[in-house]
Amino acid sequence: MPAQQTNDEILNCNHLEDLIEQDENFSDDYSYEEQLNYLQKNPIDVNTNDSLQWLQIPFLTIHQVSAILEYRKKYGDFLSINELTAVQGLNSYLVEQLKPFVTITNRTIENANDKTVHKLMLYAGRTIEKQKGFNSIIDSADSGSTRYLGNPYKVKMLYNYSHAKIQAGMLVEKDAGEPYFNRYTTTFDYTSGYIEYTDKNKFLQHLIIGNYTATAGQGLVMAGGTEIFQHPVYGNFYKFKNGLRRYTSFNEYKALQGIGLTMGNQTFSWSNFISLRSKDATVSRYDSTGGILAISNLQTDGIHATSNDLKSKNNIKEWSAGSILAVNIRNFQIGLSYSGIKYSVPFDSIPEPYKQYAFRGQYNHAGSFFYRYTGRSFVYFGEFAANINKAKAVITGLVLYPEGRININLLYRKYDMNYTAPYSQAYSQNSSVNNEEGWLIGLTGDIFEKFSFSAYADYFYFPWLKYQVNKPSNGMAYYLIGSYSDNRFQIKLQYRRKTSFENKATDDNKTIIDAIQVENQKFQISGAFSLTDRLTLKNRLDFCWYYKSTVSRGLALQQNIDYAIFKKYSISLSCSYFSTDDWNSRIYVYEKNVPYNYALPALYGKGTRYYVLLKYYVKKDFQAAVKYAVTRYSNRYVIGSGLSEINGNKQSNIDFEVLYRF
Repeated sequence: MPAQQTNDEILNCNHLEDLIEQDENFSDDYSYEEQLNYLQKNPIDVNTNDSLQWLQIPFLTIHQVSAILEYRKKYGDFLSINELTAVQGLNSYLVEQLKPFVTITNRTIENANDKTVHKLMLYAGRTIEKQKGFNSIIDSADSGSTRYLGNPYKVKMLYNYSHAKIQAGMLVEKDAGEPYFNRYTTTFDYTSGYIEYTDKNKFLQHLIIGNYTATAGQGLVMAGGTEIFQHPVYGNFYKFKNGLRRYTSFNEYKALQGIGLTMGNQTFSWSNFISLRSKDATVSRYDSTGGILAISNLQTDGIHATSNDLKSKNNIKEWSAGSILAVNIRNFQIGLSYSGIKYSVPFDSIPEPYKQYAFRGQYNHAGSFFYRYTGRSFVYFGEFAANINKAKAVITGLVLYPEGRININLLYRKYDMNYTAPYSQAYSQNSSVNNEEGWLIGLTGDIFEKFSFSAYADYFYFPWLKYQVNKPSNGMAYYLIGSYSDNRFQIKLQYRRKTSFENKATDDNKTIIDAIQVENQKFQISGAFSLTDRLTLKNRLDFCWYYKSTVSRGLALQQNIDYAIFKKYSISLSCSYFSTDDWNSRIYVYEKNVPYNYALPALYGKGTRYYVLLKYYVKKDFQAAVKYAVTRYSNRYVIGSGLSEINGNKQSNIDFEVLYRF
């Protein structure tokens, strides 16, 4: 069989590149990595009847879990993990992914015993070449507005404590250039923590104090975290978890902060929360004393490296409260959600035409009704929401599991132009849940035992203007992926095509002529070959075409070697060549990295990139990892712009991490 995948390979989802392209501020959310590591330590018994335990594995669909339980009911207990390949909807490649997280013996989960577990992660990384923002102050009057106030290191620390029904954790971070423990600030730039109590057998099932997220229905009112595996490529784009979850991400703006609790039993759950936290905002009006009268928008990048950045750090308050009620009757779930938010100062109206329907004022309320019915061969789900402006949002879908190996996914959504819910996160081709209507159809399945495929087509329409699109517009997105897995190799083909509209300007970029149609196509072929149990070769070839009046083309070729040296050491080597006409034909390439850190560099221009990643397992629960990566350009001698500018054609980075469980 193919070599067993590590967590970072499982998290190498096909659409991570899509997430980056839609949101340049997308950051690593380590909650899935934490979840997978927890399941490795506490694997699920394959003979359990608890579907909720199975659904902890984030890349399994409800249908696949139902098929596992139906198979066991019909044929009795599984005799081996490999017997899972006989379950409809599970192929040998998926079972290989499952193996680290399941066991054939009866084991209780970690929270059910009195074992105490600590986990400590320390990370440091930096760009080696000197960036413009780190130049010494030339003028003593320079307050730091044109330079970084801190050192070039990015530093992160994570600590988790688990004992019986109690979980606690703390995260701290500073980005490159941000000051810490100096005259500008007396601590790290970002600090987060939580204390959590969980007991599913009591009426008070869950209590959490600190930073957390709330999720209800399909995410029209509130949704926490980046749902990496809930995407039509996986036939799993509906959400099924309601309630509160501890916040374990280094993303600085998505968390609620306060207290939340969940009460209930097997039939219903009722979650309530209150939150008060500070946020960064762009000020639009001041009073005569310098006090803030109004803001234009919230800042979400979490960077506070210059004096101007620090002026807007935590400069407003956000109060929020909400409730989530879910009732489960056999295969049917219905629920209600509500979220109310108050800001310490109001949002101003914004003169740009495309922001005519943007949120303004000081108060925002939104509520929804959601539902899900799971039948023998289908799942029907949806949510209806409305906010304080009486604007509405609707999403509804149907996942069909007919007899055979094919699954059919149907989805419709319609979000009004003036619908706003700050913590919403539902399926969309837009960067926010508003100003969109769309229809999606998708297929996933296994034609043969070793061949799987997934495809979808999505038509979308934006009834109002968008950023850099000065008229209502529409588009289509297509995705096709096919995979063949054998005993020691896997080959995968992917094709993506998206049409949309963008503004076209005059040659001097001073006047917008019209919004015209643009087209983006990407093709990828990749292969993984396990030559031995310790040695794996991986290849990847990417092509990109971007059409807007003229054609922009891109090409990237990547070769990886993974080698396990005895039991304590492993090494990963990679070399990439890339050639693109400009930024529009850039190619995002997934790379292995130290644990809990994604690496998805955008390759554009002409050049090469290589990295070496070393891992040392001192003992079972103690490991260290270091990565060195270099990008060298052949067609330019200045990299980046502004304060991040580097004089030269080379950019190199080093990352180091230590992970200790005790």
